[in-house]
Amino acid sequence: MSARAEPVEPQAGARAFAGVYTLADDGWPGVLTLEHDGGDELDAQFYSVRFERGYEANVRVPANDPSRIELSIHRFNQMARQDYVGYVLGLRHEAFAGSTVWRDRPYGFFARRANFHHLSRYGAPGDVVEQKDFVGTYTVWHAAGIGTLEIWPAPGGLAGRYRGADGAAADAEIGGGRYAYEAQIGFPLAGMPFAARGYLFTRPKNVVAGTAEWGGRTTGFYMIKVRGADR
Repeated sequence: MSARAEPVEPQAGARAFAGVYTLADDGWPGVLTLEHDGGDELDAQFYSVRFERGYEANVRVPANDPSRIELSIHRFNQMARQDYVGYVLGLRHEAFAGSTVWRDRPYGFFARRANFHHLSRYGAPGDVVEQKDFVGTYTVWHAAGIGTLEIWPAPGGLAGRYRGADGAAADAEIGGGRYAYEAQIGFPLAGMPFAARGYLFTRPKNVVAGTAEWGGRTTGFYMIKVRGADR
C-alpha cells in the first residue's frame, strides 16, 4: 500500500499556464499559445493542424480555483465558439486535461507542453466505437503523478488493474457511460478513491481523457495506450 498523498493545490494562478502546448481534442491535434498580461485571463492563439489555420481564442483561470482553466476557441469546428474546461496536471503545470462539448456531445481533450508520445491508431477513422476499444494498457497522467492502467474483457463488461509509480497494484472498476466512447473508471489512488469520467478518442481510439473526483476536488486526467502492450 502506497503512502497517502494529499492533493496539491496549484497557487500560481493564470500566469503559470503561459506557454506553448500541443492540444489533442478527440484525436485532432493543434498548437495552443498562451501569454499572460495580468489578472486571471491569458491571450491565446490556436492553430489547428486539421484545418491548417489559426483561430482566436481566450483563456480564463478563475481566481477561486487556480487549478481550473477555461478555454474558448472562436469560429472553430463548425461552431461560433467551442468551450473547453480542463484542470492542471503537474506542479509545474506541465499539462491540463478535461472535456469539451461539440454539438451537445461531450469529448475528451488534453494539452501538454512537451511533444506527444507517438499516438498510434487502434482503429480506422470512422469506425463505430465499441466496448472492446477500451481494452489495452495505458500510461495514466493524473493529479498524483503517473501510473499504468490495464483494461481487459471480463464477464459482463470490462475489468482493470491500476499500478502506481511505486509498483503497488490495485483492482480498477471500469463501467460504461451514456455514450459508447464514455467510461467510468475508479481505483484507489494514494489512499483515496479516484473516480473518473473519461472519453475515448473516437477516431484513433488511442487516448482516454476527462475529469475525476479525488481528495475532495475535481481534477483532470488523460491516459495513452502503450503500443504493443494490449492484453
